[in-house]
Order: sequence, then structure tokens, then C-alpha cells
Amino acid sequence: MIIRGLRHLLRAWRGGELGLLGFSLALAVAIVSGIAGFSDRLSRSMEQQSHHFLAADRVLKTARTIPDEWLAEARSRGLRTATVASFRSMVYAGDAMQLASIRAVSEGYPLVGELGTSDELFGVASAQSAGPKPGELWLDSRLFALLNLTMGGGAEIGDQKFTASQALISEPDQGNMNEMLAPRGMINYADLAATDVVQPGSLVSYRYLFAGDESQLDAYAQWLMPHLDEGQRWQGVRDGQPAMAATLKRAEGYLLLAASLGVALAGAAIALAARRYGERNTDNVAVMKALGASRRQVLTHYGVQLGLLCVVAIILGGFGGYGLQWALFSSLQGLISVDVAAASWRPFVVGAVTAVGCTAVFAMPPVFRLSKVSPMRVLRRGNDEDGAGLLAGALSGIGGIGLLMWWYSKDILLSTTVLVAALVIGLLASVLVLYLISVARTLLINRAGGALRIALAAVYRRRIGNAFQVASFALSLMALSCLGVLRTSLIEDWQLQLPVDAPNHFLINIQESEIQPLDTFFLQ
Repeated sequence: MIIRGLRHLLRAWRGGELGLLGFSLALAVAIVSGIAGFSDRLSRSMEQQSHHFLAADRVLKTARTIPDEWLAEARSRGLRTATVASFRSMVYAGDAMQLASIRAVSEGYPLVGELGTSDELFGVASAQSAGPKPGELWLDSRLFALLNLTMGGGAEIGDQKFTASQALISEPDQGNMNEMLAPRGMINYADLAATDVVQPGSLVSYRYLFAGDESQLDAYAQWLMPHLDEGQRWQGVRDGQPAMAATLKRAEGYLLLAASLGVALAGAAIALAARRYGERNTDNVAVMKALGASRRQVLTHYGVQLGLLCVVAIILGGFGGYGLQWALFSSLQGLISVDVAAASWRPFVVGAVTAVGCTAVFAMPPVFRLSKVSPMRVLRRGNDEDGAGLLAGALSGIGGIGLLMWWYSKDILLSTTVLVAALVIGLLASVLVLYLISVARTLLINRAGGALRIALAAVYRRRIGNAFQVASFALSLMALSCLGVLRTSLIEDWQLQLPVDAPNHFLINIQESEIQPLDTFFLQ
């Protein structure tokens, strides 16, 4: 049956009967898999990049140390771990002293991202993949100046002496604003006990960092959650960085809407092509039935053709979708600086399911209508406009598209909103077309010549099908317009969060008597 179906498929393709439908299916797979792949990869890239703000994939925040068994359990599950203890302490250098925010970091810190240090005060940062070694102290440049300390000089924290070996320029998890304003220092976690600054009742914040695969992190989180108390929090980037989480959510909403509109656009294209396919094969089915073919044979004949065509379209559309992803990322090359995540299989599955679903809800209804064609059509042509059949096909298509959008976005509100908007646009377009056809027939039927009268009669006779085509085109235009408007709106909303003249450098702790000399200095 498959071999015979392939022969019929090739014959129909050469005859031009399947060209438009096959192209529409492949285009649908390319659009959906391309947009879905672009959304998936960009979302994962932003998620991975945002992990740099935590220096890890997940963080356990607590006010006290955790049992060693918890870290051992994490390592046994294949996770990498590191520990950060943050506290305030006086830093001494000779006769100078300064209160600073100190962080003690263990081996392996940072798990994600890089530290920035320099051999010169206020110098250009060079990337460091690990924190200070035991006995070393990294201070930010202004703390060097406040302590009148030179690079390589000695400093003390508590009972421990250190060598100030590097100027600390940047940290991936550079805490909140209070921590950023305070002078900063960093030591090795192995030196923390020797400083003897952490005593019972001391205000110390511990951050235990974890990095690994999502499945490993999720499994460890399930094991860990029952052991946590109220003062301990397990956080990801969405919990630990609210501003970044809001940005990610806004971007994901746009990308999900883009993919949902892509599904609607694909459905509209396939609906038009499937209807045309059914119209062109009506006479063929009438001849087949006149020669003795049963309804079951007709369904099998065209069902096998559509199934094979769907498989070919999935393969070709999958390659097209990957090419679309490449084109989209190439167009954004100057706008995004993150490393793009590798392509996954999920967008291809989304495209394949979309093709199968659209074939079932858009292409199969015309085939079912074909199976009902009377053999008498060979001798007598009649009005084949089936309003009830078109309505049933439209309803099944709407339901199928709604399910596909919900399956992809997992957001019932978003799916319902897009679907209702598509229904309203399609209904308005259909009503407008039906009204214009009716008005044109009323005004021109008695004034037009013979050829125009025949054309008007044909348009009126097929008014439901014409309205369906216009509605499909209206949905396509809606999808493209929404993507363009929302893209511009997303960028503008982000840009409007800061005024045009917003500063990007700040001076703090300026005394009133120092303002005029400072203004003079900048004017020079």
C-alpha cells in the first residue's frame, strides 16, 4: 500500500495537485519549528547568561552553615558546589582602618561566570576563573586608596594577615545595592576560621552554590526541600534576581506569543491549500466512483497520499526551520552578546506535531467531503459549495489550532487570547466579504454584461469559500502585524525604563564643601 501510495503521490505531485498543499505543510513546519527553535534557544541562552548573576545555577541562602552531608549528597548526584560567606569587618593596613564588606569564597568559585581583577588600581579587568588563594586578599580599588595601601602590601582582617595581591574589579554575583556601595574585599574560605571574626551572634550570610544539569538540580532540590527550615531559601535566577526574572518573563511572553501566532499562520496556510486540493480532486473522485471505487477506497487512496506528503513536509520543513533559526540569529548578531544555546529536538517535534495536527484538522475534512462526491458529477455538474461541511471543517480547525497553541505555550490565558483574537478577526473578515458580495450582486447584477453577470453569480455561489479564504489571509496579516508591533513595543518598553540622559557612573559620599571643586575638576 505504501509503494502504491508513493506512486500516486509522485503522479499527483507531477500533476501539480499536491504542490500547493505540500509547500504549505513544509512552510508550516518551517515557520513553527523555526520560531519555536528560535524562542527555545534564545530563552535558554538568556537563562544560561542570567546564571552569571548568581555565579551558579542554583543557590541555597542561609544564615548558618549547613551539614556537610548536604554538600556530599549534591556531589554524589554529579553537581559542582562552592561556598560563599559574606560579612562586615574592619580591614587594617598599618595605622589605617576601614569597614568593608568581605566575602570568603571556597575552591571552585565562581561556578558560572568569571571574576574581574587587575594588577593596577582602577585598571582594566582581566578574567579570573577562581578566587584568591589562601593568604591572599583582593580589595576593590577604592579600598586600596582608603587604606593607603599599595599592590602587594600587607593587610589584616581579624587575627589573620593577608597580602593584597589584586584589585577586585567585578564579581558575577555582585550582591544588592548596599553591598555594592560598601568597599569590598575577598579572601579564600580556608582563611575564614583563622580570622576569628565569625563568632556566635555574628551577622554572616552563607550562600551555597550549585551547578549542573537541570535534571540533576531538580532531583537534588526534591531531596533537599524537606530538610530546609524557614531561614533557608533555595533559589534560581528568577528568585534571586527579580529584575532579571521580569526581563526573562517579558521576553518569554513575546516569544511564546510569536510561536502561537506562527501556529495560527501555519494553520491558515494549510487550510487554504487543503481546500484548493479538495476542489481540484472532485472530478477525479467522481470518475473513480463511476468506475466502481467505494468510499473506503477513496479515503484510503487520499489518506495515504496525505500521510506520505506529511512525512516529506516534516523532513523538508525541519531543515527549513533550522535555516530560519540561523537567519533570525544572524539578523540579531549585533544586538545580543550571549552565546547561543545549541539546537534541541523539541522544536522539530513541535513542527512535526503541528504538521500532523494541521493535516488532520484541515486536510482530512476535504478528503471526507471528497468521499461523498456523487458519481453523477461526471455527467452533471452542480453546486458543490457545502456550507455545513465548511463550517464543520472550520470548527475542527479552530479547535485543533487551539490545542496546538496550548500544547506549545502551556499558557491557557495566552492561547485563549490569541485564539479569540483570531476568531474575531476571521469572523469580521468573513462577514465583511459576505456583505460586499451581496451588495455587489444586488447593485450590479441587472446592470452588468453577460460575462460580468456570470462572474458575479459564480462569486456569489461560492461566497462561503471566498469568505473563508479572505479570513485566512486576514489571520496571516494579523499574525505578521502582531509580531512586528510587539517586537517594537518590547524594545521600546525596555528602552523607556531609563531616561535618555541617565548616568552610568556615580560618585557618592560627596561633602557640600567638595561640590564646587569637583565641578571645576570636571569642567577642566
